[in-house]
Parts: sequence; C-alpha cells; structure tokens
Amino acid sequence: MENCLLIGNGLNRTLETSISWGDLLKDIAEDFGVDYFEDIPMPQEFERIINSYLKTFNSPTSDIYEDIKRKIADKIKYTKLPDGAIHNKLRNLPVDVIMTTNYDYLLEYAFSSSYVHKGDTGKKYLDGPTSTQQGIEFFHIHGMVASPKSICLGYEHYAGLVERLRSSLNKKENNENSKMIIKQILYNEKDKLNTWGEKFYTSNIAILGLGLTSCEIDLWWLITHRAYLYYSNYFGLKSQIKNRIVFFDILDDIKQNSNKMYLINEDLPLEKKNLYSLLEDSHIEVRKYPLSLYTTYKEAYTQIVKDIRTLFSSNATAAFIQEGNYGM
Repeated sequence: MENCLLIGNGLNRTLETSISWGDLLKDIAEDFGVDYFEDIPMPQEFERIINSYLKTFNSPTSDIYEDIKRKIADKIKYTKLPDGAIHNKLRNLPVDVIMTTNYDYLLEYAFSSSYVHKGDTGKKYLDGPTSTQQGIEFFHIHGMVASPKSICLGYEHYAGLVERLRSSLNKKENNENSKMIIKQILYNEKDKLNTWGEKFYTSNIAILGLGLTSCEIDLWWLITHRAYLYYSNYFGLKSQIKNRIVFFDILDDIKQNSNKMYLINEDLPLEKKNLYSLLEDSHIEVRKYPLSLYTTYKEAYTQIVKDIRTLFSSNATAAFIQEGNYGM
C-alpha cells in the first residue's frame, strides 16, 4: 500500500517570507478598492470581495474570478525555498505521493530546486498528478500557480470539487450499487484511477500543516464518505478499506503576555475538541503536538516528520490494517 502526505500551508508559515491566505485576500481587496474582513472564512470572504467589487459597475463581468486568481498566482509564483526550510526534511520520508492544498511549488523545490511546471495549464480541476519528482507523484488538489483557473478559493469552486468527487467515486453504472466506482477500485487493484480523491480510500495518509476547517468541504466529503462506507460495511467494504489516515496537529497552547510565556488552560479550545472528535469518529487517528513542548512551529514540525518516518516504516505499515489501532 502506498504512503501519502497531505500538506497544507502550515509548513510554509514557518518561513520568514510566508504569506497567509488571509494576507493574500487582504492584498486582493486593496487592489480592487474594497474592504477586507478577516473574521469571515476564506471562501465566503473571496465571494464577498468579488460581489462588493461587481456591484459598483453597471456592466459587470464574470472575468473577475479569473482576474483575481491570476493576481494571486502572480503574488506567489516566484516564492523560493530557503536552504533550512522544514520542507527539505521530507526528502527522507518513505512516501510515494505528496498531495497539497498549496498553490506554490515549494514542496517540489525540496526535491528539485530547478523545478519548472510543464504540461496543461488550462484546467480548472486537477484530478491527477501534476508532476513526478524523484519517483514521488505530486498532486495540487486545490490548484497551482501555473494554472490560475485551477486555484480554489470560493464556494463555487469547492462545490464543484465535491460534485466532481461524487461523480468520480460514487457513480453507479446502470443505477446498480454493486457497480459503484469506489467499490470496483477497492475490490480490484487494476481499476484504480490514480486521482487524489481515491487516495483517501486506498493509501496511508499523514496529514500535516492543514487546519481542516469546515470550509474545506471537498476534504470533509471524502473523510465522512470513507467513514460511512467503513462503519456501515457497505457492500462489505469495511474489509477492503485497509488504509490508515493520521492527522498531525500542532496545538498552540502558548500565549504572549507582558513578555512572559505561559500556558493556556489545559483544556482544549472548543473548536479543537470538535475537530478532533469529528476526525476520530470518522476513522482517523489524531496526534497532538503542544507548542509549549517545542517552542517553535519548525521544531514541532521536525518532530512530526520524525514520527511520520516511524509511522511509514515497514513494521508500522504492516500494522495499519489491524483492527483497533486507531486513536493511539
């Protein structure tokens, strides 16, 4: 069974030159002369910025979506990877696939410093691998800078991803449940499509640097759909879903106050409790890394990379399919 990483913007945030998605949207709002509201979730704020801009025109155009995506691509496409970046430690992991929600190529640069994307740049949805570096397949599940149209920001795009996932994995031939694509894949290796969506059912996945907010409806559809098929034993699929998914999360339990570092209440914040419960009840293991034990995010990620190496070792992988290993 192949081993995969699913990586969000968390690793990038350890870099001095990093920029958050919120910062990107704030810049875009300023470019278009509209207000920016940081407390609104990204997909909704993206749509609000567009509508705030469009309502000032007598002859609005739908090209605004593509214009904003091109602007965002331009802001990050020249980002370089420093020598000491945590990304470089990924080279030592026994992985077959790296999936990312990031639009940049910092992960590719860790494996090939001279990487330049080649291939189709006009697609809106990137289902398959975008490149292969040192034998590792890369998937940009929410788009990439070389293909601005593919950059996923608003709910229209997220909803399109869900529709695409449902169609590619849940589709039934001649309305027969027994001929669901995902069932065919799980029972027959040769039917694999090699899309990023199917990895959630067929591959071991370590998730890191990803907040998994409720906005990411495509990922949550995959997570809950996989859990339903497993727990309901739909068409005997419980015995076929043998992969292990582990969520590695850095818990910020430190605050700065009058130049003194102190621990927050030992109780988890409600939003974290809810997130962990949702994941654990969806057949996903959660591993927590309190920031107070590591001081910096980079040190915490260094430990996570070490733990992923152990997780993906041959002995650990062999134990993935054993019942009862979740929630360790």
